[in-house]
Amino acid sequence: MPEREKKRKKKKGRRGRLFVLLLAAAFAASLCGYVMKEQETMEQQTGQSRIEAGEGQSLLYGQIDTITGNEIRIKLLNKVEGENGIRYEESGEEKEYRIPVGTEVETALGSSVTFSRLGSRDRIALLFEGAEESENLLKIWMIGWWDNESGMDDRYERNQ
Repeated sequence: MPEREKKRKKKKGRRGRLFVLLLAAAFAASLCGYVMKEQETMEQQTGQSRIEAGEGQSLLYGQIDTITGNEIRIKLLNKVEGENGIRYEESGEEKEYRIPVGTEVETALGSSVTFSRLGSRDRIALLFEGAEESENLLKIWMIGWWDNESGMDDRYERNQ
């Protein structure tokens, strides 16, 4: 009987290991599927909304210097399109704006959020009705942030 019990224990051990292996494989497959689905969703969302000014509207690019409540101070940026893609260069000018309550703010992935998501060093595009100096701010797009080590980060640059 001792041999029989040893064989039974070996079978149980094999079954247990096989069960754990199958469980780990199922978990890995479901995790891989989830990651791929999320990546596909982000790829679909990125670039869905183009940053464009319509007739009688103007765009202004800037990097948020300070933000207090709904008042922001931005460093104006010039959009430069080159062989290596789109870059932003500081113009040396600064401006202050008041963000009206209810102004739509769109993230780089296309989600609409409130202006409370904006923070210092965020790069933004501002859509105004009329001239840039107009106080009528219609929409804000978040287009990236500043990275101290490598300069401006264009990871989330969209088709503009």
